[in-house]
Amino acid sequence: MMEVASPFWKIWTFPFMARGAQVAAVQKKWSGLLAEAFTDKDNFLVDLGEGGLGENERRLVLAAALFIDLQYFEKKAR
Repeated sequence: MMEVASPFWKIWTFPFMARGAQVAAVQKKWSGLLAEAFTDKDNFLVDLGEGGLGENERRLVLAAALFIDLQYFEKKAR
């Protein structure tokens, strides 16, 4: 259906590819030095593209954004 992988040079960007084109993306946004160092708060941007995704695909991207947060950015979930 879709493939997701983070490029080596953009470690906080997760593009979703389908049929060789990017259809969506999840990006972790920088919260600032103090927030990143002393809190567990994260800001994410979920870009669903130009409307080429169906309802189920949009739900899949949103669920993947939650999984990305838990897998890569939450210390308590490991």
